[in-house]
Amino acid sequence: MRLNRFLSHIAILISICHLSFAQLASAWWKANQLSVGRACKTAVTNAAIYCKGDNTVEYDCQCADVVAMGAYAFCGYTETEGHPASRKRFEDYFISFCPNYTHQMIADSYANVTNYIKNSTEISGFNRTIPSRVPVLYSKARYTIVYKSVYQRFLNNDYGIIFGSALVGYWAAIFAVFAIYRCLEMMNLSDKLVNNNRVFRFFQANIFLKPVFGKKHKSDYIFGCVPVTADAIIIIGFIILDVVACFVNIHFLPNSTIWPVKATQIGRLIGDRSGYIAVFTTNLTWLFAGRNNFILWCTGWNFQSFLTYHKWVARMTVFNVLVHSIAYLINGKSMGLVAIREAQDWYRWGCVATVAGSVMLLQSMYPLRKHAYEVFLYFHIVLAVFFLVGTWIHLVWYEFQYYVYASVGLWCFDRLLRVVRIAAFGGFRKNNVKIVNNEFLILSIKNYNKKFFKPQPGNFVFIYFGLKNCFWQSHAFTILSASEEELKVIATVKKGCTKTVFSHMVAAKKITMDMPIAFEGPYGSTREKIINHDQNILMYSTNTGVAGPYNYLKTFAKKGALLNKNVKFYWTVRHWTTLELLAEELQFLSEQNNIEVIVHVTQYDDAPPSSCEQSLSDEGKQTSAVEKVTSCQSSSFSADSIQKLYPNIKFRPGRLPVKDTVTRDISECLDNTNITIMLCGHPSFCDELRSIAIENIKKEKTKNIHLIDDLQVW
Repeated sequence: MRLNRFLSHIAILISICHLSFAQLASAWWKANQLSVGRACKTAVTNAAIYCKGDNTVEYDCQCADVVAMGAYAFCGYTETEGHPASRKRFEDYFISFCPNYTHQMIADSYANVTNYIKNSTEISGFNRTIPSRVPVLYSKARYTIVYKSVYQRFLNNDYGIIFGSALVGYWAAIFAVFAIYRCLEMMNLSDKLVNNNRVFRFFQANIFLKPVFGKKHKSDYIFGCVPVTADAIIIIGFIILDVVACFVNIHFLPNSTIWPVKATQIGRLIGDRSGYIAVFTTNLTWLFAGRNNFILWCTGWNFQSFLTYHKWVARMTVFNVLVHSIAYLINGKSMGLVAIREAQDWYRWGCVATVAGSVMLLQSMYPLRKHAYEVFLYFHIVLAVFFLVGTWIHLVWYEFQYYVYASVGLWCFDRLLRVVRIAAFGGFRKNNVKIVNNEFLILSIKNYNKKFFKPQPGNFVFIYFGLKNCFWQSHAFTILSASEEELKVIATVKKGCTKTVFSHMVAAKKITMDMPIAFEGPYGSTREKIINHDQNILMYSTNTGVAGPYNYLKTFAKKGALLNKNVKFYWTVRHWTTLELLAEELQFLSEQNNIEVIVHVTQYDDAPPSSCEQSLSDEGKQTSAVEKVTSCQSSSFSADSIQKLYPNIKFRPGRLPVKDTVTRDISECLDNTNITIMLCGHPSFCDELRSIAIENIKKEKTKNIHLIDDLQVW
């Protein structure tokens, strides 16, 4: 059923692309559609007029006067001789102004006028300002320069649409490649058809998993996270195509009848081209911005890569908008039209969109996102509204507002689906939150709509806490476990909503309390089939990063899918007190004889806690709430007592020796078997483990390694 739904999504995507390019081919070649007709109109009317008030713009005379019609038809037929398609376009152009005419009537007019048409020098007493009753031969020289001018202008616009569509096609091709691979994964054919060869392993180690430079992928530099090489290649390819699309085949045409001055002409050509391209990349920007996106489902991309694409497409959109605005400013100054344009709404709102986009680019820089995420987010949304409204009003003047229908539709649809997902969960419902070790929150979700909300391993949710000072905020958390009775989520207390919830509970003097909670989701693609297909499962995590790996492991264990598999589960924590996060989960793992569980405690020699459940509502004590939470421990406990609670779990002191452990675990796997390495934890931990996995992918020739990095940073 899921496969059928997947294939239907692919079919829809292909159909949309097909219809888009069909429309492009049938409706957008304005250069060919208009150039002959417009050039003939100018050349014929400059040679002679046939009605009072006849000019180079209006076609009333050609529609009403048989002589004018013949002179115009003669020009069009002469210039399209031997080119049936061009002749038909000329006739269509003529008929668009004179709907009462038919193709046959135009052909008959041409056949008739050839018997009477004369050069102006052959007509006695000819005066161009007086309507002529004799068809006059058009000026060939005038036709040529007007044709080139009109063709240049509209071919440039055509290029804008063609290149804009090509940029969309570029991403559609990438979607298709990843979607096909995803389809093979879902059918368990990826290993058989793609993965098990040296070429794929080379690309896996050097392109798909390796950061474009250095060894940091999850750990941030000053400017943010470094993408993997594959993402970087895709982004660089897009940037090159975009820049080339804005400027290729733009040159100065001397003696242009439309823009004779070089600055005017080049400014307008670049401005028009980049403007068309900007609306296409604007739609791509909004396509990559939404959480609810069928492309995510089709490709199996993680949300981090998806948002990386969003950032770079958005940056190129701002680039296109700035090029468009600057080019039009140059055009306006050279023509002396800046003051006139500034008084018009289309120009003013275009400036609003340009400023809003530029500010969005600046305020979305990583330092602000990292240190003031909420400020960034809501300011970003407000600016996005101004950008879309400004773009809409700017394009209405040219009747091009339909170009932003997709962006508005995508945004509204995404927001609607967010509400639908929250409703599917059951809206805000009271559920339990517990503080552990002053550092973590455990969310035990039993009150929710179990009929519609069914998360899978690897899914994450955006959580809303129904408190008056943060109910509008949402942050992503991975689900630790999901059963018919309960969903469980663990979170580290940081800044933002988790800190607000922690402070609220401390103020209420409680370490556990019920509060309104809503889940939006589930999001993310499950890798259950891939992992379940492999004979070796190696999982490495730290602190709350344990959620993703554990959920997979519990699901497999419940289904009895771990028999005869080599399964190792590593979890690294700082304190013994952190074990309370997974008290029930560790008990479950301890009962599984076919899972090797190793827990590293970095502060191993500190006294482990008792299983105390002390309430913070003791009114007789004057100690602070925080002191009461931390005082719930006993030095009488030891590491041995913890070991007795979980006899099948190995507790080891210090940090996990990542390189030695991972290398040893891989070497112990049998040849000609598949290995899943799943990791989630601190960014530096994930980066180190990724680097070691890449080394082993290069080294191992008889083992197929799947690396699943469950940590997502954006």
